[in-house]
Amino acid sequence: MNESEQIHEHRRHASLRRRAAARARVPGVASVLLAAAVLAGARPSVARAGESAATGGMAAPAVQAGLAGRWAAAHEAARRNGWGTYWVGWAVRVPAGTEVASSNGPHAGDPPQPVRELVGEDGAALRLGVEPASTDAVFFFRMDGRSGTPREMRIRRPDAPLGVAGVPVAWLGVAPDAESLGLLERVLGSAPEAVRREIGPAAALHRDPAAVAAFVRRLLANETSAAVRAQAAYWLRYQPTDESLALLEEIVRRDASPEVRDEAVTAIAQRGTGAARRVLRRLSADPGVPAAARREAGEWLARGGGGR
Repeated sequence: MNESEQIHEHRRHASLRRRAAARARVPGVASVLLAAAVLAGARPSVARAGESAATGGMAAPAVQAGLAGRWAAAHEAARRNGWGTYWVGWAVRVPAGTEVASSNGPHAGDPPQPVRELVGEDGAALRLGVEPASTDAVFFFRMDGRSGTPREMRIRRPDAPLGVAGVPVAWLGVAPDAESLGLLERVLGSAPEAVRREIGPAAALHRDPAAVAAFVRRLLANETSAAVRAQAAYWLRYQPTDESLALLEEIVRRDASPEVRDEAVTAIAQRGTGAARRVLRRLSADPGVPAAARREAGEWLARGGGGR
C-alpha cells in the first residue's frame, strides 16, 4: 500500500469511527430508519442524489411527498420507536444579505457541536434531506412523542449548536418557501404560546416577500397574544421590502397593543432607509396614531433612525 492509499484508508476508518460514535449517542437510529422507510413506501436504499443520504451505515428512506411528507414520516418513525421527546427540523434559504440570529438561546450547557455537523453525513440525526448551507436559517421543534405537538422551537444558524443533549433528532432537509410557510402555519394552529412566539420570526426569514407579508398578516389577525404579535412585527426587519414596510405601518396604526406598536416602530426605524424615515415622519405627525407610538417615531427620527 503506497502513502496515498494509506492516507485514504486512515481517513475511511476515521469516518467509520465517527459514525459508530454517532449511533451510540442516539438510541434506535437503525430501527428509526427502517420504520421511516416502511412508512414512506420505500426500500432502505440510497435515495435520489440531493434528497437524502446515508446515516449510521444505513441509507435514509426516499420520501417523495415534500416537506409535509418528510414531517409525517419522521413523526411516525418516532412514534413506532417510542421516543418520548425528539427534535425535528428543516432549513430555508434566507433573503440576500440576511445574517440569521439564533433565537431562544444559546443555552447554558449546550454542546459545541454545530447544527451542520449534527445533521451532516457523519452526524447522529435521522436524515431525510440534505444538510443546510452556511447561510441558511434552520428551524427546530422539540416534539412531544405521545401527542405529536410541539413544545419548543429554536431558530439557528447552521454553525450554531442546537443543544439536543442526547435527544433524538430528525432532519428534513432544505425546503422551498411555500412548503416551509405552509408547514409553519399548520404547526401554528396547535402550538403553545412559547412556540408561536418563534413562528413569526421564522416566517420573516423566508425569501418570498409577498408570501411572508401574507403569512404575518394572517398571524396578526388571528393571534390573541400580544407577545406573539410583537415578535412577528419586530422580525419583519429581516424583510427590507415595500410589502413589509407597509404592513409595519399598518401595525402601528391598528394594533391594540402598545407593545406590538412599539416593536413595529423599532422594526421600521432599524431599516435605515429613506422610505423608512418617511414612514416615521408620517407616524410622528399623525394625530390619529396612538400618542406613545407617535412619540416613539419622533424619538427615532431625532436619533437619526430610519436613514436619510
